[in-house]
Amino acid sequence: MITKTLAFMVTYGCNFKCAHCSVSSEPKLLAKQALFEKLMLKAIDEAYYIPSIKVIILFTGGEPTLKPRLLKKGIKYAAEKGFIVRLVTNAWWASSEEGALEFLKELQELGLNELNVSFDDFHKHFIKESNMIYAVKAALKLEMKVAIATTIHKYSEMRKEHIRKMLSNNGIDLTNIYILEDHFQPLGRAKNLSDSLIDEEYVSKRYRADLGCKRILEDIVVHPDGKVTVCCGHAIFEPEDVDYYIIGYLDKEDLETIIKRAQRNVLYWWLYLKEPQAILKYLGYGLKDKKFLFPCYSCFYLMSKCKNELYDVLTKRKETIFYEEILQVKPESKDIKELLRSLSS
Repeated sequence: MITKTLAFMVTYGCNFKCAHCSVSSEPKLLAKQALFEKLMLKAIDEAYYIPSIKVIILFTGGEPTLKPRLLKKGIKYAAEKGFIVRLVTNAWWASSEEGALEFLKELQELGLNELNVSFDDFHKHFIKESNMIYAVKAALKLEMKVAIATTIHKYSEMRKEHIRKMLSNNGIDLTNIYILEDHFQPLGRAKNLSDSLIDEEYVSKRYRADLGCKRILEDIVVHPDGKVTVCCGHAIFEPEDVDYYIIGYLDKEDLETIIKRAQRNVLYWWLYLKEPQAILKYLGYGLKDKKFLFPCYSCFYLMSKCKNELYDVLTKRKETIFYEEILQVKPESKDIKELLRSLSS
């Protein structure tokens, strides 16, 4: 559980209201609190002294470009500290190739290195395909690293291969473009989508409950109120009580202290190695609903609906869970005794 990415949730607001949005972003949230500037700068300062976070700083939302002053300040400051800086956006600003180039050139001069454009069947209700094309062309012209993130459902047209074809038809070289395809997670506004849209075969192949969640603590998120969460997954934005995702508050302590404490947390190690579906089964739950195919939904269910049971089992069986579920040895086994002896010496 090594932290590699520090993500800033600049705002929960967005100029779109996509049906699949797990953040439940929408225009009315733009008027609400944006990320505190002093906390953003504090986090960047402290990340500078954490070697594992030297690779990427991520600006996301909502739609972060709708908070331009804060975004530009963060990009410049992170770049000056030597971080690679990535922007996640819906490319609403790319209404022409010239306009997209002008927009990105300013951000590049401040230090932006990477562009991640969100585009799929859900976004198409609010934006033209040409916006994505113009944004990609402009970023490539500026020699930025480019990724396109597409969220699919059972009947999606905008899958990876379709997007590749679109780009090729517009004369775009695919060599340096990453296309990231994922299924929508039934959380946030996406909870309202019909279960008939769930591509069970796709989801079953994509997620394996025996591998564990390798993103936990790898990507941590700073939110507009200064709280830091253990991942940038879909479940952290649910309105229900999900305190287990919160690993600290930047206005109360430093980033290194927050991360080191989380790295000693048995629950996070359990999730890192086992996936939430396995932990739910450990607690005695039968997972018949097809939504439990999704690790983020299962994690949300575990952290909220089963919060009291989870607390109870972690309180009473922490050592057993640590040995048998995480280390996968018996506490009295010869191997573990030798390990403990070597550690103590």
